[in-house]
Amino acid sequence: MAGKNSNATSPGGTLPLLGWITNALKNSIYYKSIFVATSTETENDELMKFARQYEVHIFRGSEDDVFSRFNLIARNNDFDTIIRLTGDNPILDIKVLDNAIDYHLSSGAQYTITKGLPIGMNFEIIDVNSFINIDPDSLTIEEKEHVTLHMRSSGNFNIREYIPYPNIDYNKIRLTIDYPTDFIVVSCLISIGEYLNMKPGLGLIDYCIKNYPWLFEVNQQNHQKTNYKNLQEEWVRAEPILEKFEFKRIISLLKEKV
Repeated sequence: MAGKNSNATSPGGTLPLLGWITNALKNSIYYKSIFVATSTETENDELMKFARQYEVHIFRGSEDDVFSRFNLIARNNDFDTIIRLTGDNPILDIKVLDNAIDYHLSSGAQYTITKGLPIGMNFEIIDVNSFINIDPDSLTIEEKEHVTLHMRSSGNFNIREYIPYPNIDYNKIRLTIDYPTDFIVVSCLISIGEYLNMKPGLGLIDYCIKNYPWLFEVNQQNHQKTNYKNLQEEWVRAEPILEKFEFKRIISLLKEKV
């Protein structure tokens, strides 16, 4: 797990962001070890305390070469499979996680990514042998920063997508934390869950969609940072944003370039 916001103040008032993730992971039938992969920057010293308190491992490495952090963890531990989650995405549905791992293992995939979940709830499943055989010296700066970019874009790996609920559209719900309004939404969601004694997950989200649909409108204007493979992908995302703010001449100019 990794994320610059992972030691942020708790949503809901009882746990730090990483606390929600680690507590959920310990309920997985596949739970073995949890590593917090962070950098050696002093701003992350607080995570040492978190690791001791929540009895999880911590690995500290390069600030920019995030790939190397995961690579060293994978090489130095007896793992067949790694689940990659990020510290700014505190909502995790363990039933979906376990089912996705079942799918990944039975399919023989080297890399599996979930799709169709709320923004901030998707995760990645990585075959360790495939991952550690990647030559670090062949990676671009961008591939070193974004751990699985090479696996996703090189065309050299058996990649699968796991879509747990293909008939339900969760894609407009935003549960990652990049902006203050994101924090408000997740805080409210977790607080409702604590009041109802419901664990964070799709069941709680479905309840809030039905009873508090306005909640998920609070952060709908926030831009989701994404690592795009090419100019065409960036344009698909950028065009509706430009249209919304009526940048008609810029749209016309860019259409000639794309």
